[in-house]
Amino acid sequence: MSVTIFGSLNLDLVAYADNLPNLRQRVTGEKILSFPGGTGLNQVIAASRTKYEVPMICCLGQDIEDDFLNQIFLDEKIDSMFISRQMFQTEIEVIEAQKALIESWETKNWEKV
Repeated sequence: MSVTIFGSLNLDLVAYADNLPNLRQRVTGEKILSFPGGTGLNQVIAASRTKYEVPMICCLGQDIEDDFLNQIFLDEKIDSMFISRQMFQTEIEVIEAQKALIESWETKNWEKV
């Protein structure tokens, strides 16, 4: 059985800071991490991990983000034959994350994330 996914994919940039900024305020972030993102990409990764043959139909830019996301397709064994590459910037989503104290279920200790 095969599943075909039509959808979006982008690069998620997650910026961590002690506090989220207010309007016209700057905050200094501690770190920024990149992750594959987009509803379509999340769906195709989930489907491929269930051992389905999963081609995805979408469009990427020809840039460094394309290289990062293409590696995800290789790592997850996703058919990228129907991914078009165009001369534009791959979509990037910037996500602000406020550091918080969370309880680790494994260690039962409070950790700062």
